Amino acid sequence: GLESFRMRPNLPTAWDRAALRRVRAFGAEFDLELARVGDGVRVTVTEGVPARTVFSSVVKPGESVDVRP
Repeated sequence: GLESFRMRPNLPTAWDRAALRRVRAFGAEFDLELARVGDGVRVTVTEGVPARTVFSSVVKPGESVDVRP
């Protein structure tokens, strides 16, 4: 099965952050958070309770990132 995905994060100009909670995919349940930092977007994936960061990266505009929850 699939174990990762590629994304090109892009927040609307008026937004500083966005989140998808309790995403079920790849045999796991995780949260996906985007936050504006400088001229990029931080992509953070957490799972479990208490939340444990399994992926974190800052992506420049137009760049893609491979995410493996």
